[in-house]
Amino acid sequence: MLVAFCHRCKWTANVFALARELGLLAGDPKLREKLSREALEHRRQRAEEEKFDAWRNERIRQLSAQRRSVWRNAGLAHEVLQKYPDCESAWDSLARWYNAEARLSATLDYLTFTKASQWLEVDSSREEVLEMWRQDVRAA
Repeated sequence: MLVAFCHRCKWTANVFALARELGLLAGDPKLREKLSREALEHRRQRAEEEKFDAWRNERIRQLSAQRRSVWRNAGLAHEVLQKYPDCESAWDSLARWYNAEARLSATLDYLTFTKASQWLEVDSSREEVLEMWRQDVRAA
C-alpha cells in the first residue's frame, strides 16, 4: 500500500520505505518490528491477490472461449436450418446456445464486475468475487 507519492518526480513509498527514508527505523526496534510485520502482511496479501487475478483471468478466458464456440456453432446451425429445417443436430446446437447463453453471460459479468448483459441483476464487486474465491480455495 502506497502512503507517499510525489507528483513531480513520481517517487513512491510504502510505510516501511517511508519510515526508513525518514530515519525512523534506526532507533526504535519495536517500530522496526511492527513495520516489518506490516510489510510481510502486505506481501502475503499481494501474493494472494496475484493468485486470485491469475485464476480470474484464466476463468474469464475459458468462459469466453466456451461462449464463442457455442455461439459460432449456433450461427452455423441457423444457416443449416434455413436449408434443412428438419436437421436435428442443428436444432440441438441452437438449444445448447440458448441453454448456455444466460449462464455464461452472467458468469462473465460476475467475474468482470460489470452488469453487461441482462442476465446479471446487479454489478458484482472485486471484494465479493475475491471472498467467493477464498471460500472455494479453503473448501478445496
